[in-house]
Amino acid sequence: MSLQDYQIAAPDKPFIGLENYRKLFNDPDFSTSVLATFKFTVMYVPAVIVIALALAVMLNMIRRGAVLYRAIFRDAKRFFC
Repeated sequence: MSLQDYQIAAPDKPFIGLENYRKLFNDPDFSTSVLATFKFTVMYVPAVIVIALALAVMLNMIRRGAVLYRAIFRDAKRFFC
């Protein structure tokens, strides 16, 4: 489909080769969206990993009530799903 001039209502779908990709890579909105996605990924993924690791370390350090906390976090899907 990406190598054709695909339109749902049109009965024929002519082959246009890589023209769709040429239009895509020359579109300024495409480069803007790829850059925004890259920035989001670079900032979000490490932040989530650090937060998750910090929570795991804190949970592991808890002595009093550790069984209750572990049960809540381990079985959270039972409570919230």
